[in-house]
Amino acid sequence: MTNDSPTQQRHIFSVTELNNSVKRLLENQFPAVWLEGEISNLVLPRSGHLYLTLKDDQAQV
Repeated sequence: MTNDSPTQQRHIFSVTELNNSVKRLLENQFPAVWLEGEISNLVLPRSGHLYLTLKDDQAQV
């Protein structure tokens, strides 16, 4: 059994729409963010990009 009713319209986001909506939400809620954590999994491939994980004892990004 589903909660979908014939009168209920479901908006289907494109990837771009969802990305832009999340971007606006985050920029409005967190205009300036400073993070403190431990750097792990640091990788510097030939492309010149830098990849890392920033973590603390309970989470990682």
